[in-house]
Amino acid sequence: MNRLIVLGLCLIPGLAVGKQALDPVGPQRIAKPDVTYRVDGDVMIVSTMITIYDAPHVLIISLDPADILPPILRYTVIQNADHMFDGKKTVPIEWRFKVKETGSRPHMIKGQWLVLYTDELKQLGGAALKLTKGW
Repeated sequence: MNRLIVLGLCLIPGLAVGKQALDPVGPQRIAKPDVTYRVDGDVMIVSTMITIYDAPHVLIISLDPADILPPILRYTVIQNADHMFDGKKTVPIEWRFKVKETGSRPHMIKGQWLVLYTDELKQLGGAALKLTKGW
């Protein structure tokens, strides 16, 4: 009888675990945000909102590449895993860049979200500055 139970658990591993919970700080796919476009003279303003954990954060935005229109819009959110709370918050993101042609809208947003512990953030501080110098 014990052999049947062990065999059953090996063939159907979900029976032993039950419902598996998501890791709150593990990497997860970020949902595609709603995007709005406005033009102010020769400047296009693209804005969106993303939802992140209710914790302190750093938001970095950029255009990739900056010299080709329409550019790819990029953002990076960095949060401290030691100060995570159960709640979530909405963060606005806004990109501004000059446009040469009307109707030329960015068609891609690349987002990434890093959740690091305090020790990792301290290590990143000095190491990130070294990266700016290149090889």
